[in-house]
Amino acid sequence: MLYKKKSFITLFSIIIIVFFSVYITFNTHSSSNEKTIIFAASSLQPALDDVEKNFKNKLLIQYNGSQILKHQIENGANADIFFCATQEKCLADYIVYPFCSNKLVLSVKKELFLNNITDAVNKDFSLAYASKEVPLGLITNKYLLSINQDDAKAIIDKMITNDLSASSVVNRMVTGQVDGGFIYKSYVVNNIYIRQNFKNLELKYDVLQPYFFQILSPSLVNSDVHKHLISFVNESNCLSYGYEN
Repeated sequence: MLYKKKSFITLFSIIIIVFFSVYITFNTHSSSNEKTIIFAASSLQPALDDVEKNFKNKLLIQYNGSQILKHQIENGANADIFFCATQEKCLADYIVYPFCSNKLVLSVKKELFLNNITDAVNKDFSLAYASKEVPLGLITNKYLLSINQDDAKAIIDKMITNDLSASSVVNRMVTGQVDGGFIYKSYVVNNIYIRQNFKNLELKYDVLQPYFFQILSPSLVNSDVHKHLISFVNESNCLSYGYEN
């Protein structure tokens, strides 16, 4: 009788454990499914942190370089919304919605006492540079091609890196590996260390990097998230984080 009782208790315990295991697994899966998965260019994090506040626990954002995220999605990665830097880095066959834009700046240590490109040309210091394989590198190259080519060559001679992301350029500046770099204005506005220790040189003309987003899940078209992203731009919220509208 005692044996049967113990067997019953053991069986009952197993059933309870299995039940709760299934319950937890189901709820974890359901919770994950309820979240909108966003793949976004790293340089958009300050703006999207603001967006995320309006959808607590409903957004899951993965940041990386646009080209890396695009490759991941094309190879089966699950994403509901994709933010890309430059239209060329967006996905084919999806509508492209405009988002914020970022301004190119040449940011150098304040202790160098430089004010413009001409000052920079005549000063010996080191710069970080993003590879032309990534959007930041492309617009940096665009700027250099637009100025006096002797000045451009002098600037290029100061570049000691060939980084594969904008965040890598910023990290080199923050860790003291270089004296400056071509970066996005949003990094200057939102990074306290850069803001306190570096100065933006006056460039001869503005170069803007536009961002776009794409809705990859049809059910999200005209959803609250979709509408919020559009209103974020329309209400000039980009400006609050150092971006342009």
